[in-house]
Amino acid sequence: MSILKVDTINEKTSGNGVEIAHALKGSGISGHVIQVVSTTSLNGTTMTAINTWTNIDPTVTITPTSTSSKILVSHSASVMMYNDPQNHTYRITRGGSQIWRGGRVYMAGNGGHWQGHWANFMYLDSPSTTSSVTYQMQMFQDRSTAAQIRHNNDTSAFTGSYGNCEAVTVAMEIAQ
Repeated sequence: MSILKVDTINEKTSGNGVEIAHALKGSGISGHVIQVVSTTSLNGTTMTAINTWTNIDPTVTITPTSTSSKILVSHSASVMMYNDPQNHTYRITRGGSQIWRGGRVYMAGNGGHWQGHWANFMYLDSPSTTSSVTYQMQMFQDRSTAAQIRHNNDTSAFTGSYGNCEAVTVAMEIAQ
């Protein structure tokens, strides 16, 4: 085995950049992040249908550089539920097909008041492609009372201002 010891790495041609991790091939380099795509949204979603999956913002699209790469998808958003007990769950789809589904979330009713929680989840996907991949977050609600994914400072449904609260979806390509 050879050992390379250096104090400085300089570009041969100025402005081309030095990319060590992308140039390496073989064992021992898996696990590094190749690219990160992050999308945010201030658009809220009001659940108008029960017993069906509803798209929630934001989606994220990434183009893997290798068919062996894994994609770590994560999502975070604030959710408000109103009044009666709520049962809901979340899932991630790729190309319209479910790739991950979370457990059921139950929130007890509070007699005409909004209750909130953070929806945070992630999934490690193996899309096996170098084509563009879009991940869509969805929510399922099985009760008829209101649920809203709130990201902005629209206070029409609330008393007082809750300020801006971006939802974020991130896709990270991980080398294998």
